[in-house]
Amino acid sequence: MVDCVNRGIGACERFGGKNQFVASDRLNPEQKQAIEFVLNSRDRVVSISGAAGTGKTAALQELRRGLHESGHEVLAVAPTTSAVEQLQKAGYSEAITVERLLQDQRTQ
Repeated sequence: MVDCVNRGIGACERFGGKNQFVASDRLNPEQKQAIEFVLNSRDRVVSISGAAGTGKTAALQELRRGLHESGHEVLAVAPTTSAVEQLQKAGYSEAITVERLLQDQRTQ
């Protein structure tokens, strides 16, 4: 898995594609910056983390919209079941744990 992540650094087209995504005004500057970071990334894997209550869920909802608008399917992966549940509430219905990703060859 680590090798796959490492080989994916800079290996992809920009996640945001050619679209210029405009994030919702309801997000704060830090949330908008996180979304821009992901949409501008050319890495196969991108991680977002933050303390509880910092607005990750709202940012992830908006990020999901941006990725879908640029034609991407998204697999959200989280370290715990409770984190997966939060992702599912944010619209990532197929979210899974890291453990499941590592065990499920089809998902990989």
